[in-house]
Amino acid sequence: MKTALLALLVMLVSCTYNTGPSTYKEQDITFTYQDTTFDVTTYTTFTLPDSVNLTENYLKDHEIDLFYSEGGLSDILIDTLATRFVNLGYVLVDSVQNADFVLNPTVLLVKSVSGGYVPIYPGYPGYYPPYWGYYYYEYNEGTLEVDLIDRASLDSLKSYHETVASVLREDEEEIIKVRWVALIDGVLSNDKDYNAERYLNGIEEAFAQSPYLQKN
Repeated sequence: MKTALLALLVMLVSCTYNTGPSTYKEQDITFTYQDTTFDVTTYTTFTLPDSVNLTENYLKDHEIDLFYSEGGLSDILIDTLATRFVNLGYVLVDSVQNADFVLNPTVLLVKSVSGGYVPIYPGYPGYYPPYWGYYYYEYNEGTLEVDLIDRASLDSLKSYHETVASVLREDEEEIIKVRWVALIDGVLSNDKDYNAERYLNGIEEAFAQSPYLQKN
């Protein structure tokens, strides 16, 4: 009986946490933030880095190399963001100093592990003790954050560091002006192409949520 109950628990845990590709996309979340005190369309020019910032806690070296390889996910995300903002009416420039705003894309990849004990058989006082079963699962979560930062505020931050401080301080939050943020988050599958497609879908959803970015 205990063996059968344990098998049932394993099956239930698998059904709960082992989501297939058909359900990954349903769990994706896209969130956008707007600085409602500022009209982004007053900007004209923008720039962005050659590659995406990557923060992770589980990738192997060859996987990081693949991320930054020619035509890899970093290139895909940079090209997509540049194209989308150009299509909105903004002008891409090479120099930060010639840009009105800077796009700062970051990908965060985190492996999470969880486990614990759950009661399988409650037992019977005086006859049978309770029986506990252990469950374990892990999943990888991916988040893409795109910050639209006022370039002049970056100059102010640089001046701040040169004249006031050499370390990070809470005052910086008041100096850097982030006008728009997009967050795309989801549980990653083992299919890298599928994950890349979901990032791109999330970017499109972020722009759909932000019609105020369109220049007249």
